[in-house]
Amino acid sequence: RPRPNLQERAEETHLAVFRQLDADHSGKVDRGELRALLRCVPCAWMSGVDDWMRALDADRDHLIDQEEWVSQLALHPLLRQLIDSAVDPTTGKLRLVDEFGDLDAPNPAGGTSAAEEEEAAQRASALLEWVDAQQHGLLEGGDDEEE
Repeated sequence: RPRPNLQERAEETHLAVFRQLDADHSGKVDRGELRALLRCVPCAWMSGVDDWMRALDADRDHLIDQEEWVSQLALHPLLRQLIDSAVDPTTGKLRLVDEFGDLDAPNPAGGTSAAEEEEAAQRASALLEWVDAQQHGLLEGGDDEEE
C-alpha cells in the first residue's frame, strides 16, 4: 500500500480533529463543539468562536460538516496552521493551551482521568478569561501608572 503524501496526511489529521470536535457524532460541528477548539489553539488574535464559525461555515447554516471543514481549511492557511500546532504529533489528538501558551496540557477528550479533565477545564477557562481580558484591555501590568 503506498504511503500517503503530505497533503493526504494533513487532511487525515484535520479529519481526525473534526471527529474529536464532533462530540455528539452528528457529522457536524456546532458552535459549542467548535468552542472546544479555542481551548487548543492560541486564539488571542481572534475575537472567538464567531470568527471561526464565519471562516469555516461556508453555507451559513451554523454547522460545519466534514466537507466544509476540509475545503475551508484549504482556503485559510492560518487557521490550518493554528490547528496543526495544537495537534500532538504522537497521539494525533488536540492539546489544550494554558494561559501561558503551554501546549503540553492534557486533552480532556483523550482518555484522561476525571482529575486531569477538571484541571484541563480550569486551564481552558483561565485561557478564555485571559483572551477576553486581552480583548477588552483589562489585564493589569500593561500600562504602569505613576504615583
